[in-house]
Amino acid sequence: MSEDPPASGAPASGNPAADLLGRNRSPERAGRTYLRLPDRDMSFDETISLAASAGAGLRDLGAETGQRVIVATRDRVEFVATFWGAIAAGLVPVPVSDGLSRDDLRFIVR
Repeated sequence: MSEDPPASGAPASGNPAADLLGRNRSPERAGRTYLRLPDRDMSFDETISLAASAGAGLRDLGAETGQRVIVATRDRVEFVATFWGAIAAGLVPVPVSDGLSRDDLRFIVR
């Protein structure tokens, strides 16, 4: 039985990545297309696995719950994996242009 989301509209789990990606991990949905790439489609299951790896990698690098994490990539699958992985790991992804200078990045994270 699934729990109704809180009246605020926040996900029941408190984590939007767990809510959005987790509910699509069921056997009947896991193989559905989540991303259309130029050379192939990626399923929810593949995306969830990449996001989990990215989130674990950020944690391994020392990122702590609530900490902001710069996500500076072009429009690639790595952006999606890192964005959702950060959220799933309890981090706050901050998407930025990959062309910003170090000074600009320092300003953003302060």
